Amino acid sequence: MFAFILKGITELMAQQQIYYSEEERLFNKAKVLFTDNNFSASRRLFETFSNKYCGENEKCIAAEYYLALCQMELAHPDADKQIEDFVKKYPVHPFSNKAYKALGSHYFEKGEYSKAIEAFNKDPFFDFYDDEDRKIAYQAAYANFDQGNRKEANKLFQVLKKGTHPYANKSSYYAGYMEYDNKEYEKSAQDLEKAVNDPEIRPFAFALLPLAYYQLGQEDKMLKMISQAKADGIDLPMDALLFAAKVYFKKNNFEKANLYFEEYLKEIPLFAVDRITSYQIGYTKFKIDEPKEALPYLSNAADSGEKDKLAQLAAYNLGVVALSLGDKGKAMIGFEQASLLEFNKEIQEHSSYNFCKILFDLEFYAQVPRACDYFLAYFPNSGRYTEIENLMNLAFVNSGDYSKALKILDKKSYLTEAEKMAYQEAAFNKAVELGNDNDEAGEVKLLRKSQKYPYNDELLQASNFYLGEGYSALSYYDTAAYYYKQIPENSEYNLKSKYGLAYVQYAVADYSSAIDNYTYYINQGRNSEPREKITEAIVRRADCYFGTHKYEVAERSYAMAESYGSRDMEYIAYQRAQIKRARGMKTDAFRQYKSIVSEYSTSAFAPLSAYHAANLLREGYKYEEAIKEYSIVIDKYPQSSVFISSVAHRALVYSLLAKNELAEADYKFLIDKDPISSEAENAIEALQEMDNENYVVQDLEHYKSIFKEANPESNATLIDDFNAAMKPYQEKEYSRAVQTLTSFITTTPSSKFSDDIYFSLGFSYRMLKNNTEAIKAFEKVEHMPEKEKSLRYVGDLLMQEKRFKDAIKTYNELDKIATRRTTTWSVNLGLMKSHFEEKDYTAASAYANKIIDENMTRYVLEAKLYLSKISLMKGDYLKALTGFDQLSKESSSEIGAQAQYHAGLTLRELAKVYKKGSQAGGAEDAKKTVESKFTESTEALLGVQKKFAGYPIWTSKSYLLIAENYISIDDLFNAKATLESVKQYTVSQEDKLIAIKRLEDIKQIKIDKSTVPPTN
Repeated sequence: MFAFILKGITELMAQQQIYYSEEERLFNKAKVLFTDNNFSASRRLFETFSNKYCGENEKCIAAEYYLALCQMELAHPDADKQIEDFVKKYPVHPFSNKAYKALGSHYFEKGEYSKAIEAFNKDPFFDFYDDEDRKIAYQAAYANFDQGNRKEANKLFQVLKKGTHPYANKSSYYAGYMEYDNKEYEKSAQDLEKAVNDPEIRPFAFALLPLAYYQLGQEDKMLKMISQAKADGIDLPMDALLFAAKVYFKKNNFEKANLYFEEYLKEIPLFAVDRITSYQIGYTKFKIDEPKEALPYLSNAADSGEKDKLAQLAAYNLGVVALSLGDKGKAMIGFEQASLLEFNKEIQEHSSYNFCKILFDLEFYAQVPRACDYFLAYFPNSGRYTEIENLMNLAFVNSGDYSKALKILDKKSYLTEAEKMAYQEAAFNKAVELGNDNDEAGEVKLLRKSQKYPYNDELLQASNFYLGEGYSALSYYDTAAYYYKQIPENSEYNLKSKYGLAYVQYAVADYSSAIDNYTYYINQGRNSEPREKITEAIVRRADCYFGTHKYEVAERSYAMAESYGSRDMEYIAYQRAQIKRARGMKTDAFRQYKSIVSEYSTSAFAPLSAYHAANLLREGYKYEEAIKEYSIVIDKYPQSSVFISSVAHRALVYSLLAKNELAEADYKFLIDKDPISSEAENAIEALQEMDNENYVVQDLEHYKSIFKEANPESNATLIDDFNAAMKPYQEKEYSRAVQTLTSFITTTPSSKFSDDIYFSLGFSYRMLKNNTEAIKAFEKVEHMPEKEKSLRYVGDLLMQEKRFKDAIKTYNELDKIATRRTTTWSVNLGLMKSHFEEKDYTAASAYANKIIDENMTRYVLEAKLYLSKISLMKGDYLKALTGFDQLSKESSSEIGAQAQYHAGLTLRELAKVYKKGSQAGGAEDAKKTVESKFTESTEALLGVQKKFAGYPIWTSKSYLLIAENYISIDDLFNAKATLESVKQYTVSQEDKLIAIKRLEDIKQIKIDKSTVPPTN
């Protein structure tokens, strides 16, 4: 039977082949090849068919359609155009609708979804019961989904998800995806549950479905599904891992929470984690005994521009965790931030209390009173009130910021006995600081303040001694003597006070009393006081003997000072020459003077000695030799105080020798040089006498005119005007002084008072902070001794104006005319600083070493500071660090504060070098070492606050650098908190602006370090 049927079918097919025409066979064969995806062969046959048989019949239209499809499948460049041409040619033909869908499908397969949508939209109706149309509908839905046309996509997916066709489950997934985005979590879960049955789409559905469960509160379901997905090796999205961690966190299952947080963090950088999640991660780490790892996350959670409940909670827990690690620095910042927020009063009180305690433990005594005041004001009923009050009183005693302590105590209407004692000590210590910084006026003010509550007798006697020292430095000698005399014999300051008292007595020419006190000091202090100071006392006592004309005793005293190795050998030599002259030993005196000129040619005593030697020769009528000596002063020491006098005396000697032309030249020089001086007055008189004695003085009338023009008024009238102009200056009314002094200069541009007027004008401008005008006025001072003082001010003001090259020129000029040791010291200091700022470290080092080698006492520590700063600038960090560390221990003045700051700066530079090296090496464990290096720098910088709180400028700069250290280790919370503190409390406007800028910079730094958007 089967064979019979098969035979019948075969015969039937044979008959059909017989009756098919050649045209039909060609068309059918091309169509079969198309169906078999053999597009190249199909295209050839359709082309043959079209060329051979086509006219306007139906098969020709079909052939043209299939030919266009073949071209499209074969990626022919004109395929799109052929499809479009076909549709234009046969707009109502059924194949036109199919053509657009085919074109859309073609674009879809190529991933050109925009073009696909455009084609699909030409025929947007689909037969969802037709397999081919369902496929096209799915492609249209997906293309719209990809291009963001969610509404159009959803319409198609909602229809396609129904049924059991191949695209149903996939459509369910995308429908569920969009429903999740639209927060339709229940619908989303239903669709995604269906989608997991599709093996192809299953991993994606598994990734999204747990999120829908989480949003529906079906947490156990979510955890079960995530567990299953992990077991099946399905990769889960970061949010699924995050939500699992959050569920376990909520259940207090911190071990499991940590596992999922860790997986989440493999893909998400710290600064991309939202604050709530950061807090949860930090708290989880703390609960599983990983406190160190908790810190950065708690910091991130506490870091908020808008201070909120989370910021307070995170900051408090940051403090707790850091404290458990012994990191009191970070704990301090955390507790401070939490104490400033009032959302939770209990947390605020605990934080404020801990902040006070940690500040005290870290020895930040200057900050303790402010913190304690805050606690006492906000929590007056706290059980810890008395404890904090006692802590504050202890801080007053230990505080290095004595100004702040005094300010707080001065505001109190009543002081306890402990606070009065603290007041005395704080005022005394602040006075000592000011004395170390050479602010004698401020020093005596604070010392007198310390005597307001004289509870501690030792401090009282010390204050009496330093009041004597301060008033002595200010030249109030009678007042200084009063305080020195208040010190009893049993005081440790008694011996030192004898030296100070002797000096003020010497200064007011009470030589007999000075001799008694110097003798007492020398005899009693020979074995206990510094040898250098004993030697100084011997020299001053010798001066006193000289002042009382006890020349033999004075001679022996100077010899004694020499045997003690005095550093003032040129001065002693000069004084011994003066003694010989006073005793009438002119020959010996002359030899001594000449010896000084030879041995100490660069000393200020060399021109003085040459001048006196010349005077001895003149007095002995050895005029020719006298002229040579005067000429030594004139030629070698034109800046010396005896230059003008030497010219005047040489002119006189020339005149005595009848060398009138030479005398005339010197006299004219005196008038040209300084027409208002007494020497000029003598010179014009001498020229007139010479002219009257049958010697014709050339241009006499011209010089008389110069002199007359410079001296137009009588001295009596001029003195009254001068005194009136000077009165506001003497009364320290500097604004008015500028007006009166300028007016005097306008009416009397040149007079014998010009130097005093210009010096006073310069000083007034200086006090008014007008450095430019002050420099101009000081530079117009022409004669000694005012010129020496003026140039010293000019050099210092040029330094303030950062005109370092001009400062160097000024200091070099000052060096040539310096007559006082303190001036020479200041010159070396100024040259050291100026050359350093000009980055001439060789010259700066030379002057620093000179200051140290010649023991320029007041500036030795500063010279050491600059040598260390030079080492730092040269990159010799270890040498610099050694120097800074030593100085911070030696000095309690501002130099110590600078040294401590620079020690921190040096350690930061070392940390930066190490960080750069570790990055190049790529060592995995380098991060902790780098952090420890920056922490060393931070600890050194905190030392400025601990040990030198009285210098708020350096404290401020230290905190700015601490913030940079935190930034370097990505601890942006602590960096931000530190900068906020600088912004709020610094006394420097410059530092405040820097802090504000860096706070803005941190915002951008955080954005840069967030490579993915935060999860909400």
